[in-house]
Amino acid sequence: MDDKQHAVHCVRKTEAWSVSERNNIYRYTAGAWSEHSSFSNMIYTIHCVSESECWAAGEAGKFYHWSGGASWDVLTDTLGQIINSVYCVTNVDCWAVGGGGQVYRWSGGESWSRSDVLGSATLNAVHCVASDDCWIVSAEGKFFRWNGASWSEHSQLASEKILYSIHCVSSSNCWAVGGEDSVTVARWSGSGSWSVTVPGSGSAPNRDLYDIYCTTTDNCWAVGKKNGNEENFVRWDGVSWSAQAEDSNLPNKDFSAIHITQPTAVMEWSEVVK
Repeated sequence: MDDKQHAVHCVRKTEAWSVSERNNIYRYTAGAWSEHSSFSNMIYTIHCVSESECWAAGEAGKFYHWSGGASWDVLTDTLGQIINSVYCVTNVDCWAVGGGGQVYRWSGGESWSRSDVLGSATLNAVHCVASDDCWIVSAEGKFFRWNGASWSEHSQLASEKILYSIHCVSSSNCWAVGGEDSVTVARWSGSGSWSVTVPGSGSAPNRDLYDIYCTTTDNCWAVGKKNGNEENFVRWDGVSWSAQAEDSNLPNKDFSAIHITQPTAVMEWSEVVK
């Protein structure tokens, strides 16, 4: 793959998908990446419900659905808003968010429906713990929460820093990352407001983080913007964040996304070069 990758989703250790700025969807099987499909609009996000069902979305309000066949079906939203993130709880319970505060929902059927408009915020990511517990983060540093009946603004970072990604291990343990030329890491512990973690010397690099993924309360990974000789990967071990040494063969570039699978006791993970 020689084009910028926006997102990745690992279905299992030996199968993964990614989407790129050149409107391509790639698939990883048999130990190698290959182009699976190409479209006319840029794609920003992808999420797989199972080994035979995935959703992707991006520019012009277009959704792409794969149900195990040779090709992806294209569904178009008439509002034409950019879709930045999609997440599915089940194959008939999916959320998508994007520009203009637009929130979309898939409940099966023929099309996505607009569920809500959260002001004029640019919604960058959505993640659900359960069908009645979901979070959205925005470019304005805002957090929105779904309680099973409605969305509401939960809180906003005092710094109003951009938030790019969010991931929850449970209903009382969530992390969000972002930044504007400096790292932003926020944590939710089940009550009150989100707290901002300010990395100290020798911990998380001082630059933007674009994505985060947690497997347990003491194992989270984040990736982001390359800043000089700083490592691109940072890890939470349950006590603190720290930069992780990189393989010398990795390119000296930003990293856009990370997704982790755990088919066995040994963690397997994949990353996508930005």
